[in-house]
Amino acid sequence: MLARKGRWLAISTVAGSGAGHVGGPFSAMDILVTLYFRVMKIDPKQPRMPARDRFILSKGHASIGQYSVMALRGFLPVEELKTFDKGGSRLQGHPDVTRLPGLETSTGSLGQGLSVGLGIALGARLRGEKFQTFVMIGDQRTASRGPARSLDGNRSARDIRETRLALHRNRRTRFCSDCAGAGGGKSGRRIR
Repeated sequence: MLARKGRWLAISTVAGSGAGHVGGPFSAMDILVTLYFRVMKIDPKQPRMPARDRFILSKGHASIGQYSVMALRGFLPVEELKTFDKGGSRLQGHPDVTRLPGLETSTGSLGQGLSVGLGIALGARLRGEKFQTFVMIGDQRTASRGPARSLDGNRSARDIRETRLALHRNRRTRFCSDCAGAGGGKSGRRIR
């Protein structure tokens, strides 16, 4: 039900603004709703609480999907979606951490979110913090030839088994350094 409402908000916002994409947000909506409503430890009233889980939307062009779910979760008024991609709006075509509380980083350059997410997860581990970091990437080209592929075989990535990082690609393949904590499977394995 929430995913359907999120898709409706995304498509009506894109249609009303004349800007944005719907394919990426539509394909991500079920995952976004699950993360924001069932999995992540977050509080819209305290978007910067230190123990919160982190989410990075690496495929920043799907930002309207994230904004729609954030509005449903209470991070911003649903009415504010009408300002999407307008001058002065907090809701730009790519997430901008300087404008909207609840975002972890600005994204847009395809593939950059994975390195940011890994850095956040490693930093948390080094500080002894227990939050989880979730990264969603898209665009097959980035997922199969870019940082996700290098992460799968990267020795340093294999050495961080205690780091809590979950990666989702639209190909229905993910790499988890703690897959048991992120929905099953063995640590450090590709899950289909």
